[in-house]
Amino acid sequence: MTDIHLLTDDLPTEEEINEWTRRSRKEGICGIVNCFNRPTTQCKKCTNYYCSEHFPPHLDLLPDGDFEYATSNEGLERYMD
Repeated sequence: MTDIHLLTDDLPTEEEINEWTRRSRKEGICGIVNCFNRPTTQCKKCTNYYCSEHFPPHLDLLPDGDFEYATSNEGLERYMD
């Protein structure tokens, strides 16, 4: 049986996510915590930068504190630069 506590230790905290999001917007790093791949796209919706691997499935952290999952790639091009 797997200990659920062990699984959650690998997930970033809310504070880490918020700091990484701030850095993505300010410094242009990939918006996924601990991803050091070179960003290729800035999302016009959430304004974070993402590498080519993480842009299609990224989670939009919106300015009002809400978030949205990109559940499909349909229409995603309208948020690309």
